[in-house]
Amino acid sequence: MSWLRCCLASLSLLVVCCSQDYNMPQCQNGVLQIRETKPQTPILCEGLAYQDNMYWMITHTNGTSHHIAFCMDVYSSYKCSKYDADFSASRSERVSQLVIENYVRDKVVNKTLTCVRRDGARRDSCRIRVVYPAEITNRSVTLNGWTVTATAVIHKVYDSDRDVFCFWKMIGPNDIDVFDIDRPQFSAFFESARIYHSGTCSLSLPLNVTEGVYHVTVTVLPAGGTVVVGNVTLKKPGTLLWLPACPQYIAEGSNLECTCRHVLSFEGSPPARVTWLNHDDTPVLRTNHDDASVLRVSNVRREQSGARYTCHSVWGPNNEFTRTSQYYTLRVAYGPSNASVTSQANVRDDTHLVTLTCTAHDVYPSADFTWSVPCLTLNLTSPISTCTLAQETMRNVTEVVCLAINTEFPVLTAGGVYTAPVLSKYMSLRMYSKQSQCLLSVDGLRSISVSRF
Repeated sequence: MSWLRCCLASLSLLVVCCSQDYNMPQCQNGVLQIRETKPQTPILCEGLAYQDNMYWMITHTNGTSHHIAFCMDVYSSYKCSKYDADFSASRSERVSQLVIENYVRDKVVNKTLTCVRRDGARRDSCRIRVVYPAEITNRSVTLNGWTVTATAVIHKVYDSDRDVFCFWKMIGPNDIDVFDIDRPQFSAFFESARIYHSGTCSLSLPLNVTEGVYHVTVTVLPAGGTVVVGNVTLKKPGTLLWLPACPQYIAEGSNLECTCRHVLSFEGSPPARVTWLNHDDTPVLRTNHDDASVLRVSNVRREQSGARYTCHSVWGPNNEFTRTSQYYTLRVAYGPSNASVTSQANVRDDTHLVTLTCTAHDVYPSADFTWSVPCLTLNLTSPISTCTLAQETMRNVTEVVCLAINTEFPVLTAGGVYTAPVLSKYMSLRMYSKQSQCLLSVDGLRSISVSRF
């Protein structure tokens, strides 16, 4: 028996000589982080020897300490006693565990926790940092031009070190990773006699022109989980079109308004910047409030006819991608300012005819015509129309009206009037010459006779 005791004593001396300090594995960089949630995770102290008697104790900021638990060696069956009702301890041969049974923030915050052998020869200490994991609500992400903006509202959080920050991560195509850190401004509030904070995490990151989907996440540290905020997509715009179609002609004095859009209304993500250019590639003048995608020309004049414009779009943070539409040529329709009618008598197949010619003046692009009487033949070679009538027809009318109509804008018209002779088959005209003693008699259009007295 004496030999066995000697061996155990020698072994004990060897363990003490060669063993290392105690180790609290949850202590990182001298800080033990305690989450203010239930249940509490046991705090470990490793590296104990089977014959060690050890204490758990808390040291205050003023340097005073007090024991909260005591655990004995193998000879006492590793029995533990607690000195503070809010804590309990247990141990095995190599490890002791401390559990916070009744969490009281003021008892641990900014304190130092130590596990130490009774003789003080071996120990490990760690400053306590209390955190309440962030509760995140109302997440959103948007694409503003070539900048991703995102927000995540922190409803409730606490950190005894007052060092809460937001770690943003954006993962794009081709494994593009972008990071950003934000330290929000917080507001304090009380809940269950404890102080907490609330605030908003914000992100603003520029993008390049790589098309694809970008995933945005945020992690609130310390002790926060990672949450998905949302996605944004980059995609080039489609082909440019004039929607609605720009008019082929526009009436003089009216206002032109023509909008340029991308095909299928897909203007890109983010939308391409669209503008109208003059034929010399200079931007069309517009007011500050005008939409650059709308071509506006007020009170167009015929002198502007033939002006050419193009719709131009640029996409990318530095306008790397461009599209240009076909030329749009402005054509100004006008007139007719007036119409005139002339007549000419002729004979065809022993039939006496009258050919009326109506001319539209100062008209573009061309004119259509209507006549107030039915024509035997009707010809149109803009800006002239001819109407052939039988002389018999003229007995029944006093005037013939020709109406010239702008082919593009029927509201633009001008009329010409031909006044028919006042003679008819019911009228006779007698002229008497006393010197020649002659009588000229005109009976309608049928006969003319001369008589001598």
